[in-house]
Amino acid sequence: MPTRSKSVWETLSTIDCSGHTEKKNGFTYLAWSWAWETLKKHYPTARFQKSPVEYLQDGTAIISVRVWIDDIEDVTEVFPVIDYKNNAINNPNAFQINTAYQRCLVKCLAYMGLGMYIYHGQESNPDAPVSYTVQDDKGKKDTVEDLSMVAEILITFIKGNDKSLDSLRQYWAINKQPIEQLENLDPDNYKRVYEAFTNKANGLKEKETN
Repeated sequence: MPTRSKSVWETLSTIDCSGHTEKKNGFTYLAWSWAWETLKKHYPTARFQKSPVEYLQDGTAIISVRVWIDDIEDVTEVFPVIDYKNNAINNPNAFQINTAYQRCLVKCLAYMGLGMYIYHGQESNPDAPVSYTVQDDKGKKDTVEDLSMVAEILITFIKGNDKSLDSLRQYWAINKQPIEQLENLDPDNYKRVYEAFTNKANGLKEKETN
């Protein structure tokens, strides 16, 4: 039986946007360039179109942006030209209008799932898959989503590290975060890693004293 492909929402709503936002006057903004790049990586045929500026009788203005992915997804959003206090601007200049287009684009992508949690006032994406990063002594990083894999990576490096006791301790120190996550969330595998570390440390200590 064929596997159902993920919807646009299911794909984009699990992406963690941390590190690509900034705060201004208490509001969190997602970088439009990163957001669009992320969409294009997942959906290369994605396109957007900006409407002309519409000026209202009170001197304020609104714009709209349409984002679509072939026949898969199509979103259009209307957005006022506002300042960073979310107040409509009278007679907005070119920079303010351009900023409104960028913010409107990001909001369209939120309707598709990317960064919607930001509009809920959440700092991190609760639907993003949990991942763990392990680093070797040369700075190379492995990111996995399973704690048993974290344990295997740690144990493999520990058992193969015959350099020195100091290098072994340094490896343990630079991986303090995933090791603590392992200890708190998967104590059985943590015990395996700790035993491997202890055995290797004792062996290296004996080797260095002889």
